[in-house]
Amino acid sequence: MCDYSTKLVAWLDNELELTEMAQVQAHLQDCGECRDRVAKYRQISQAFDAYCDGVTSAAPNLNAHRWVPILSAAAVLLLLVAGATLVLRNHVQKLPSLPVAVEVTPSQ
Repeated sequence: MCDYSTKLVAWLDNELELTEMAQVQAHLQDCGECRDRVAKYRQISQAFDAYCDGVTSAAPNLNAHRWVPILSAAAVLLLLVAGATLVLRNHVQKLPSLPVAVEVTPSQ
């Protein structure tokens, strides 16, 4: 393994100082092993970039989850009705019984 192999990715990403960049560039002219590694790193980088571009440019399927907001709203409404029913059941008192009016007819 070459001493420069640890600097190749940093060189590709332009993360080295200018003097180190020049040293790696000069080394690549003489070292076939490092040139092969750089070629492989570039292939991986291009594949990753293509994957990221594909993921970010894919149009989302808007119809896939159209039912989720409707179902969520129905669930919230059901919970509100159930809660209101429980609260009203506990707080509403029964109305007192009213006396039944009996009609009395005078006897003859």
